[in-house]
Amino acid sequence: MKKSIQQAFFTLLISLLALPALKAQGPDAFGYTWKTSNEVDGPTYNWIDITSVGTQVTGLADDNSVAFVQMGMDFHFYWSDYNKIKIGSNGWLSFDNVSNIASCFPVIPTMGGPNNLICPMMSDLNFDNGSPGKVYTYHDQTPGDEKFIISYEGVTFWTQANPIFGSSTFQVILSKADNSITFQYATMEPDFAYTCTGSGKVAAGIENLTGNIGLQVYSGTVPPSSTAVKFYYPQVITLNIIDAGPTANLNSENEGIFLATSSTVQLNTTVSNTGNTAIASETVVGAMVTSFPDGMPVYADDQSVPSLAVGASQAVNFVSEVVDWTPGTYYFDVVCSNIDDINPSNDLNSTEINVLDTLGGIATFGYVTGANAGTFIQWAGGGDGSGGGGIEIESPFYPIIIGGVEAGIAGGSTDGFTFRIFDDDGPNGGPGTELSSQTITAGDFTAGSWNQYLLENPVTITSGSFYLGWFMEGNNVGLLVETEGPLSNRSYEILSNSWAKYRTPGDIMLRAIAEIPPPPPSATKDILTDSQVEVYPNPSFGDFTIDNTKGQFLVENPRIYNTLGAVVYEGKQSISVGQKMQVQVDLPAGIFYLELKTTEGKRVVRKVAVD
Repeated sequence: MKKSIQQAFFTLLISLLALPALKAQGPDAFGYTWKTSNEVDGPTYNWIDITSVGTQVTGLADDNSVAFVQMGMDFHFYWSDYNKIKIGSNGWLSFDNVSNIASCFPVIPTMGGPNNLICPMMSDLNFDNGSPGKVYTYHDQTPGDEKFIISYEGVTFWTQANPIFGSSTFQVILSKADNSITFQYATMEPDFAYTCTGSGKVAAGIENLTGNIGLQVYSGTVPPSSTAVKFYYPQVITLNIIDAGPTANLNSENEGIFLATSSTVQLNTTVSNTGNTAIASETVVGAMVTSFPDGMPVYADDQSVPSLAVGASQAVNFVSEVVDWTPGTYYFDVVCSNIDDINPSNDLNSTEINVLDTLGGIATFGYVTGANAGTFIQWAGGGDGSGGGGIEIESPFYPIIIGGVEAGIAGGSTDGFTFRIFDDDGPNGGPGTELSSQTITAGDFTAGSWNQYLLENPVTITSGSFYLGWFMEGNNVGLLVETEGPLSNRSYEILSNSWAKYRTPGDIMLRAIAEIPPPPPSATKDILTDSQVEVYPNPSFGDFTIDNTKGQFLVENPRIYNTLGAVVYEGKQSISVGQKMQVQVDLPAGIFYLELKTTEGKRVVRKVAVD
């Protein structure tokens, strides 16, 4: 339990200090202030041209970001140090692994979304459609004046009327010497017509890692040309924040996973000190897995972290137990509790777990739960086959053969669309080699519902993940998005063939249907294909009969494999020709493979289903 007095103090502090931070100058709750070059004691506008000495950033498109860029130095932002930064196409930077921020843009600061932001001009910018825009970075190692510079050069706005409208050039200077942040605006497009207003159109400012402290300088207007804005790190810090939270469940991206019913998974998380004060007291870390939508618990465990230094993180492994998984969707919730923690906003982290139904040797991979769609994807200008949505899928077993796909098509859609499957051999494990493609023509689908298609060219996946993409073949077609239930963080929006994490919480309504071929226990050439050995009943509840009354050879040493190829049962019995044997095994529901060896050195393999 957290102290209610501390919670009340933190809430009061934010309400009193964070909201006035939107006014000129600040300070915010931490103590940052800002001034412009128009003020007598403000910064001097002095553009630094890095186009000839810097490194050009590649991979920016429309509504996306690139992988972390190493700065070559440590920079102190609020109460943490960082040596790498994310660069977004829409004029934002982040020290968190943010994938995408798209319009309409949030007010700065805003909790519950992308945080840890430096936004010189967060707006709907576009590096596609022939835009001349470029971004450069440069690490200036001048002794006593070390700094990292990010320059946006000649970037264009995306508008409905013109996807590459105007031209703006601006930069960010991160100074290691005094921890200051300077925005410089060279030649800026005065204004542009846009559907969103206020900060939803343009926002400039800074925001801390929890999203509740920050400063917004510009809202709804493009910053003026030949202007500088400087954010000053506080000389005296009076706000001591003790804050521990679960920052990464199962993987660094908090991405949902798939399991087989027979899987044993090591549940884990990472607990981080996101405050500016060392945590000396114990942090209790609780884990619970509950089924969706009934909320029935299937697993629970508590661990503890004795202490955490400022900026430190610690991996926490929960007790490994055999969970009686049944096919369906689950929440994996981790909650941190510390008596000194004064920020409850980041104490809970939820991750989606999907348990596959492999009955019949078929598995359907998807993140939707069956709830009604809350919105849909339909990109203006994306109807040329370059816009759409997609999901990433990582199977818990291999090989699998992707033989079918499903899509929830928005009501009122009349144009066709194309499915594409990609390998994960692209940059940073993203979509790379196209493995299969299939176009669905107008009229060959039912709008407002799920649609299933068999692939003309099935794809075999033997390792890693793959990406299933859906692409618009006309402007009047949409892909449904589910916004309820556990969320996978594996949904993508696709603009100009560039993939970026979907901008709002939701799971795109796509599924891949896979065949699970029998795992070869050993060389397949030894399998006796004409054996008369029978297994019944099939399906069973784990009690079945092996009938060798019509067999040609004695069979022995029954062994049962799950779909992962792992041995789940092994016996020493033998069954002579003309005999039967009853087998009783405690197995979860699913598909398994029974192997029997013969005295002739051959093997008999039978697929068995357990209900």
